[in-house]
Amino acid sequence: MVLDIKKTVADDACALTRAVLQMFAMLDLYQAELARILRLKCGEAGELAAAQRELEPAGEAWEQALLLVRFYRALYVKKMATGWSCGTGCGRTPGAGWRAAAVDSR
Repeated sequence: MVLDIKKTVADDACALTRAVLQMFAMLDLYQAELARILRLKCGEAGELAAAQRELEPAGEAWEQALLLVRFYRALYVKKMATGWSCGTGCGRTPGAGWRAAAVDSR
């Protein structure tokens, strides 16, 4: 399932945090990967995932989250325009299969 993330998340801490967490859930990524990408400590990423905190505007994690959302939106627009789907086009399915493929390519 691919979700459209609205452009309005850039002004709303709750919406940006929720959008980032949805992306990580869809991609079946670990909280440690969330922490690394957003440049947070693992405990802080855990608090985000448990809805105990939100991203702080103007912080480094905020800027990283905005970049991540822009990247995701670009992929979403491409998918909607072309019908591209890695789940069927490249022989992998979202989730653990992507992680296994990433390990194999290193």
